[in-house]
Amino acid sequence: MSRSRHRGTRWLVRQFAGVKGLLALLAAAVALVLLNSERDTGADAGMALGRCQVASVRDGDTLILSCLNGGTLRVRLWGVDAPELGQSSWGRQAHQYLSQRAVGEVRVEPVDRDRYGRLVARLYRGPQDLGLDLVRAGWAEVYAPFNRRRDYLAARNEARQAGRGVWSAPGLQQTPWEWRNRNPRGD
Repeated sequence: MSRSRHRGTRWLVRQFAGVKGLLALLAAAVALVLLNSERDTGADAGMALGRCQVASVRDGDTLILSCLNGGTLRVRLWGVDAPELGQSSWGRQAHQYLSQRAVGEVRVEPVDRDRYGRLVARLYRGPQDLGLDLVRAGWAEVYAPFNRRRDYLAARNEARQAGRGVWSAPGLQQTPWEWRNRNPRGD
């Protein structure tokens, strides 16, 4: 009996050798995902909890948030592009506008990560979508490669027709991506 059981075990090991390899590969993939997700504990907390405090506003579309677990998040507002701080007074005005509205607790709806590692998210202060608010006030353009939402496009058209914010004068402040292409930072 012992001998046949031993043969059965060998047979079983040979039969599942491929499965062991597959399981090892799966375990390695899971470990890799877990390691990558631990790089930004603040982002995980913001995603799981959905609420953070605004610590500071970096520019017209980037904020630093402090989340409940003590972690911090650098967040880029989804779907909008505000003038850069170096774009004459336009960037400073967009920064000031966002600073006045992004105060206290915000609800975070993660969308993606950008090439700089920032969390790209929609942020809400109460019921107000901060990105949509920037567009409606004329302090950000709809970032068309990623945002085709009708409410954002309608808000942009309304701001343009009313001559609000960046739409009060012609220029590259209306398309921050074109300004960045003509004024590279060199980093």
